[in-house]
Amino acid sequence: MSSAKSFPNGIENAKRGAAFAAVNIFVEDGQTIGVGSGSTIEYAVQRLAERVSDEKIKVTCVPTSYQARDLVLKYKLPLSDLNRHLYLDVAIDGADEVDEGFTLIKGGGGMFNPGENSCSCRKEVCCHSRSQEKVEHSWRQMEKR
Repeated sequence: MSSAKSFPNGIENAKRGAAFAAVNIFVEDGQTIGVGSGSTIEYAVQRLAERVSDEKIKVTCVPTSYQARDLVLKYKLPLSDLNRHLYLDVAIDGADEVDEGFTLIKGGGGMFNPGENSCSCRKEVCCHSRSQEKVEHSWRQMEKR
């Protein structure tokens, strides 16, 4: 790497690429989409809005946080919730921790929220994580409790 300043741009490019790929690969016309939260989700919502505009696909978005709700509204996508859509076709979200066997932790042991509750409603899950979040010890400690 040529300089420390180029590192954040590389991470942002990777996040954008992962989010765009998730929307391009997993989202289809007529689906109900779970929209997660975190630093990468805006790229996914941006790409989803582009596809809705360009390809005229119809989707319904179920946000899992206030951040996700605000993004869905910002990009003028159809908004719903788990009370109206009990099952999601796909959910795009991040993992807080990932081990070598791809065991994922969402929420890092914090309070349960609609993001965690929506896990059981998903037909498909697209989860992203930066390589720095590959942590094995935290969830194993929680497992022993």
